[in-house]
Amino acid sequence: MWKRGRAKRRIKIERTEGDCKSLKQGKQEGLKEGILGIIQVKFGSRKANQIKNLLDRVNDINLLEKIKKEVIKAKTWDDFIKLLKNSISKTKTQKENKYLSVISS
Repeated sequence: MWKRGRAKRRIKIERTEGDCKSLKQGKQEGLKEGILGIIQVKFGSRKANQIKNLLDRVNDINLLEKIKKEVIKAKTWDDFIKLLKNSISKTKTQKENKYLSVISS
């Protein structure tokens, strides 16, 4: 609330390219931590550790948000792996494909 008699000042805040990168990285890290936390609660620490290396290679915020929604919906670990495979099928690399086959067993 402004005090009477004082002029209102508006400050224009400009974000630099570096600021935007930092915000994007922060959001990515937050999503990854959230996904890992949900996995740990639902499926255990071992499963969270298995998926961590894969998540470290995912930088697409939209994909991370989709993965987070899917891990919330998944009833079992196998359900989650199926959903995860479908989510990254368009963007997967050979390394991700190999890693997915290891964690699904």
